Amino acid sequence: MVVTPTVGGWTWPVSESSQPPTPNTYVITASQAGQNPSTPTVVATATVQIVAGTPHLLVVPREAAPGATFQIFLGGFPANTSAPLYLYRCVTTPCTEQSANSSTVQNYRYAAQLGPVAINAAGQGRLALASRASDPATAFIVVTREMASGTQSLFGSGLIWFCTTTTSCKTE
Repeated sequence: MVVTPTVGGWTWPVSESSQPPTPNTYVITASQAGQNPSTPTVVATATVQIVAGTPHLLVVPREAAPGATFQIFLGGFPANTSAPLYLYRCVTTPCTEQSANSSTVQNYRYAAQLGPVAINAAGQGRLALASRASDPATAFIVVTREMASGTQSLFGSGLIWFCTTTTSCKTE
């Protein structure tokens, strides 16, 4: 299975074996040949440093029919540890992307503990969460203990919401 999510204008393929990039310094080089032989090639180089910061989560795909498997990527966690995650189900009507963008879990009720997820030496981990075909079409969020308790804000913690839906989270 390969999913191609779009987040913040960037699109990339995610497969079941995909891993987030390791914290490091990366050099990205792009070039474009001139339009004719007398026009020089233009080269641009950027250095990007990826560092482990506060814990972040990314769930992909954002929307899928009940029965789909969602990939939960973790980054910025303490190295060589484990991280329990908590699944919350939307209880407001309607359950939409907007109800998932609340600053607290007030629109959600606890559904299950996930993991714990093994965190590697780079502070990263991944969990595959399979939904059932009989699951309700609704919005969910995945949070850490700190997010659930309010000691870490849900804002700036990644893209933590996802929906089981046959249409769209944005309109349900």
